[in-house]
Amino acid sequence: MVEPILYGSWIQLVVGLLLFVAAGYFVTLALFGEKISLVEKIVFSVVLGFFVPTLLIFVLNYFLGVKIDSLAVAVIYAVVAAAAVWLGSGKSFLQRKHS
Repeated sequence: MVEPILYGSWIQLVVGLLLFVAAGYFVTLALFGEKISLVEKIVFSVVLGFFVPTLLIFVLNYFLGVKIDSLAVAVIYAVVAAAAVWLGSGKSFLQRKHS
């Protein structure tokens, strides 16, 4: 049996880690902007990197019946990161709420 390139390899680990960091960091920037400290950015990046895509994966799987595999998880993380970049391109969520 031929093993796919991205299955169980270092490439999958690196790509997954980059997507995790990007999703968490960009969601943090979209929510809080640059007004929080470095330590808070790191903590929120890790927490939101776990929470937001995991919640989306749960909703897609449980309510919509989407089959989840490693490619679907990578796409979900990439979509979350891209959506957060788009939402955070202007003001942060909290700045928009107060103006």
